[in-house]
Amino acid sequence: MARLTKRQKQVNSLPRKRGCFVPQKEIQEVTEMQEEFISRAHEIGEVVNMKKRVYTKTSRTTIWRQNKKRKDQEKDAKEKKKDILLDAKTSSDDETLTTMSLPSPLSQAIIQNPTSMLSLSQPAQVITQSPTSHIDTSSLYRRLEEVSRQCAITKSSKASVPTYDYLRLLSISKFIRLLLNGKGKMDASKQIAQAVWNKGEYMARCIRKWGDHYLQTGELLTDQQGKHKKLTALSDDNDFSISCQLWLQQQKPESHSPGALKIYIEKTLFPMLEHFKKDTISESTCQNYMQMWGYKYDERRKGIYYDGHERSDVVMYRKE
Repeated sequence: MARLTKRQKQVNSLPRKRGCFVPQKEIQEVTEMQEEFISRAHEIGEVVNMKKRVYTKTSRTTIWRQNKKRKDQEKDAKEKKKDILLDAKTSSDDETLTTMSLPSPLSQAIIQNPTSMLSLSQPAQVITQSPTSHIDTSSLYRRLEEVSRQCAITKSSKASVPTYDYLRLLSISKFIRLLLNGKGKMDASKQIAQAVWNKGEYMARCIRKWGDHYLQTGELLTDQQGKHKKLTALSDDNDFSISCQLWLQQQKPESHSPGALKIYIEKTLFPMLEHFKKDTISESTCQNYMQMWGYKYDERRKGIYYDGHERSDVVMYRKE
């Protein structure tokens, strides 16, 4: 491209307006107007900044906090509603069962003096046909009193006691009441499973299990959910642990590595121990086992020699 001439540079440096030359006077007027507009804009901006701003609570954090608070309130309301319904159901069931579960004068007489009532034929038939004939009635009443007391304590301290345990105690209480009322274990457990848990046969079986355990021990059965191992670790086997540790002791320090232990386990130990159904083991697992057995990753250093290690008596002692 050809270089511009001096005249072309002068023409290009002149300001233009719609492709025409503009006088210098108009250019000064335009620049003055621009400066005036800029100064007015600054004044308006300062006035706006001087006005006190009003917080309208529309920030993203505030909206998130308000929504979270509303959801928590709805959740608390649902839980309170469930508790109210459960308490109402419990109180209504207790009112219907209280008169039926209280010991009658006849049952009190049987508890105090069972031999005096054997002469009567009809009460004897009732006792033998009762589904709870193999259970001491006095112990049933005692357990009922204990579980009712625990239910009251648990209900007053729901914050520290899980709701699941409270419902289990409530189910045991109803179960004992129905047994004292003369119902069988199957019918009583099914009725409680449907009324309290809204469940079927499996929950009825659990209620019978809880009730039998409470009648025998007076304690609530410990929940075993998540407390049993699905798999057993290789390190739990004594033969495996002893064999690996003996092999590591026989090796040189530079051979104490997870990779070498992995090769030994896969090629020697697994074929020798036939009760293991595994063929491979990961290097990271070997590293974890070595750390568990007291090995740690460290730099190998030379031994420290003390003065006098080459004396004749010291050499003789080492040879002995």
